[in-house]
Amino acid sequence: GLLADTEAGPDQIGRAMGERASHAGRMLVIIDNFEHLVEHATDTIGRWLDLAPDVVFLVTSRERMHVRGERILELAPLPTADGLELLLDRAMAVRRGQQISDGDRGILGEVVVQLDGIPLAIELAASRLGTLSPVQLQKRLASRFRLLGDPRSDRPRRHATLEAALDWSWELMTPHERIALAALSVFEGGFSLEAAEEVLDDPDDPDRPWPADLVQSLRDKSLLTVDDLAGGDLRYRLLE
Repeated sequence: GLLADTEAGPDQIGRAMGERASHAGRMLVIIDNFEHLVEHATDTIGRWLDLAPDVVFLVTSRERMHVRGERILELAPLPTADGLELLLDRAMAVRRGQQISDGDRGILGEVVVQLDGIPLAIELAASRLGTLSPVQLQKRLASRFRLLGDPRSDRPRRHATLEAALDWSWELMTPHERIALAALSVFEGGFSLEAAEEVLDDPDDPDRPWPADLVQSLRDKSLLTVDDLAGGDLRYRLLE
């Protein structure tokens, strides 16, 4: 509905948003799943911030945009109780009237913990509870990349399986970032920046990015989480 041509470039779209916002007051624009376009953030959202100062942009992305004024609100994994509530809600939609006992609730709570409280993984696990018991589901989590998927669902392809979701992030990485992520996966229980430097630094490769930059990049792409220790150094870890 913006007063702009269908072939409009970023500047024309930005001016159209600014014009509308000037009449309507502050305006909110929501842009969903922006991670595959982050390289264009400066030329689009960065320009729009200048051309439409009364517009607030809410952008969802697995990767930060690095534009001025950006404020990051990280969506942490679900707490176990909330994850269990989501799992039970989705499970009841496929269990055809089969009830879940209190004992099964305890097992499914453990499943939520093993899935790191990630909503997509929880929903994909719930889709299996029409044919698997909670115990059978938990036993098969060792094969989670085969287990957690619903290829026939109407979800976007990158959300149809857990493996596809990770592949989506992998394809958006540079070769150096992929090497770094693979190297850091050897740590169990997290690691410090100093430990990351030990496995990432390669003095024989002058083109290899600085380890601190690689850690920062993986953090910006939501592939590392941070444990903030009071009075101590940060520790990093990968989700299970």
